Amino acid sequence: SSSTQLATPARPHFLVAIMVDANASFTAGDILSAESLEVPDFTWDVLLSGNVPCWRWMFCAGANVLTLPLKSSANFAVGVWSVALSVAIITWVAGLPRFFRKMRESPKAVSDCGIWTLHGKKYDFSAWAKQHPGGEFAINLGRNRDCTGLYESYHVFADRLRMEKTLARFELTPEAAELCAKAAKLELEHTAPSPGENATGLVFNDPFHEEVKQMVRDHFRGKSHKMKTGWGCLCLVTVLAQVISVFFFLRGSDVALLLVPFLGWLLTANVAHDGSHFAVSQKPWLNSLASCAAMPFFFASTAWHLQHVVQHHVYTNDEDDVDLFHFLPVCRVSRLTAYMKVFRLQFMTFFLVLPTTVGHLLYTVPIDLITGQVDAITGKRRYWQTQNLDDFVNRFRGNLSKEFAWCFAWVPISIYCLGVTEGLWRLFLLYSLCSFIFILFTQGAHLQEECMVGKEGELRSWAKRQASTSLNFSVNSTLWCFLAGGLNLQSLHHVIPGVGSSHLADLWPKYRQICAKHGVVLKETPSMGPFCAGFFSWVREVGQKTADEEGKA
Repeated sequence: SSSTQLATPARPHFLVAIMVDANASFTAGDILSAESLEVPDFTWDVLLSGNVPCWRWMFCAGANVLTLPLKSSANFAVGVWSVALSVAIITWVAGLPRFFRKMRESPKAVSDCGIWTLHGKKYDFSAWAKQHPGGEFAINLGRNRDCTGLYESYHVFADRLRMEKTLARFELTPEAAELCAKAAKLELEHTAPSPGENATGLVFNDPFHEEVKQMVRDHFRGKSHKMKTGWGCLCLVTVLAQVISVFFFLRGSDVALLLVPFLGWLLTANVAHDGSHFAVSQKPWLNSLASCAAMPFFFASTAWHLQHVVQHHVYTNDEDDVDLFHFLPVCRVSRLTAYMKVFRLQFMTFFLVLPTTVGHLLYTVPIDLITGQVDAITGKRRYWQTQNLDDFVNRFRGNLSKEFAWCFAWVPISIYCLGVTEGLWRLFLLYSLCSFIFILFTQGAHLQEECMVGKEGELRSWAKRQASTSLNFSVNSTLWCFLAGGLNLQSLHHVIPGVGSSHLADLWPKYRQICAKHGVVLKETPSMGPFCAGFFSWVREVGQKTADEEGKA
């Protein structure tokens, strides 16, 4: 009914959906008296901006009442978005029972033995892992898998002769490798390509790669390649501002609701992202701490290392890049995914899943990893492309569980501080804003038509392919470098991920010269506008069936 008459509910705190006369016009912030709506004991609990807001939560005689005005054009969009968000929430809530059962289980035993495969040779660094200069966690990312890409990415400054001597101490003979594989319950063929080869199928240390590394070593001779001191101070100020913003967010401040996602992104891009690449400090514990700066609003640290550092950075825009499959089955972002009819509408449906992005990273991914959930549609586990998936989950199950608990704790914290109604809608709106920021800054870097390249010819070089699968924007702007955490210089970041993002703008001119010398075409846009437009254009285009796919059908 469109009547403004309300009957007093029989039971308190019962959610009721009603319609209010659509012709009524109220301005945000108005306090409506009981007489104006002919409803006793009536006050606004939450009122969003705009005339005749899409959603109104009211408190009426002890009942929470949701009003949805008729004839409001925004209602349909908000309603559909809410359905998408509800599906995402239901999905991970449904997995909670299994998740907590897994948490109570005793962790599966992990073997002290392990196999690291570098350029086809096998090593066991188990006894030396705690002495690793980059930290035990960092070296264990490569345990029981081919880790050539990780090794070459993060040892730009290491003394090669000294490293070769260290490697020789821990190299395994074929017989020892087989025994170690049995102890770790591994299939040898799962961890090792042929001698001299690697799992990427690409070539490392070609002339282009070597010249870039030499340029970087020369630039940092006698000084640190980790985060700049001034940059670090700016990040500390941002941390303080974020703490204050979160405090006022929990007190219901609308300004803080906007500031928390923005400041959270600055910490995610400059601190958590750099920390996950071991680029904040020489101290491993400080990098680990920094990588947690994205919690609880953007991503969980341990799962992010697997997704981003291991699978995305080494296999960018390749079959093993898990970032190409996050939006399935709603939409595809690469033609590596077989075409389905549902993709025809992804230029619209993409915007329905977009607000759930950080919820996916904070909740869905950890739940799926810990429980070993098999997707009902794809028939595969989360991050099935990862060679050491079981070992990683078993070894870091405690980290995954603690990080999930910390992120999930913000749901009851918000409810406690703001009440059920206001606490939930503010938190969900916060997640949505964080998701939009995250998508705008990250996805356009690789999900562009011009960045979808193969492995033929010159692109057999791993470093050249990293440069060719990245789009850069505002490359001469220090401001954008801070706002994006160096992600506006993705091409260089992907070749030398262990270098702090605060240095990338300084290195860019020399890097550009080296690219020109070796025939590597840098892909750049002058601003973030074309950067984002290209991404959304690709989402629309890849949703259509190609001529080859038409033929196969």
